[in-house]
Amino acid sequence: VSDWIVEGLRIFGIDPIGSAAELTGEKVSKWYERKQLWKEDPKKPAEQRIWRINEGDKLALTAPDLKATTKDQPLLLFIHGTASSTLGSFSELWSTQLSEQRKALLAPYKGQVYGFEHYTLTESPVQNAIALVAALPANAELHLITHSRGGIVGELLCRGELEGRDPFTRDEIKKLFVDADGNPRTADQEQLEQLGNLLLQKRLRVTRFVRVGCPARGTTLASERLDRWLSMLLNLFGDLSTLSATPFFQVFEEFATALVKTRTNPDKLPGLEAQMPSAPLIR
Repeated sequence: VSDWIVEGLRIFGIDPIGSAAELTGEKVSKWYERKQLWKEDPKKPAEQRIWRINEGDKLALTAPDLKATTKDQPLLLFIHGTASSTLGSFSELWSTQLSEQRKALLAPYKGQVYGFEHYTLTESPVQNAIALVAALPANAELHLITHSRGGIVGELLCRGELEGRDPFTRDEIKKLFVDADGNPRTADQEQLEQLGNLLLQKRLRVTRFVRVGCPARGTTLASERLDRWLSMLLNLFGDLSTLSATPFFQVFEEFATALVKTRTNPDKLPGLEAQMPSAPLIR
């Protein structure tokens, strides 16, 4: 009976499984991101994105006073990777084995060491960069340490230092940020223009940039490999006769397939879509 109901709804253009997968993919991703970013202290304000990294033998974050930063002193900024956090990407630097290296690394910054906590699945790197630039003091000198997708955010910051031209030209925005049918991705275009204006206003200087494992040309983990791993999982479940014979398996198969489609939708998971090799931001 449930199959008849689903097929009946589809006749009228309603796909309950696909719609549920899109909604669930977005909601679960947001829940997971919040869990990662605030697992140390659930009471931390969600709108606070830049956190000061305290001096000591444990990576601990506290709310910073960026107005008190010294202009002639560079800021060291850690930018984490996909579905992670400052703690998740960089906590090994605070291990006992690396204490000497860590102290040597942080000492020159005299306490001006920060981590950027941001959503990496439900927000695009452009949205992340907008939040970061808006929070940073004008004319700040930045030293960046980035991991994975954090490197894309770092690259966007560097666009503010291009000489004799805007960070993103109108021609670039119009040509690249279109959908598969050639229609403009208006929201993306507006965000990139907003970031360009912010970079011109803030005049940040990125003078050192350590970029580790950045998907600067995109990553198949956001495209083909995700499909491949999901197919392997479905095949494994399908080989279990007791499971494959149940209505649950058919629903799960359709649900999982619809969920994979969600990751290419910039409206649902823009942070993941932006890392695909074919994504406008990568181009």
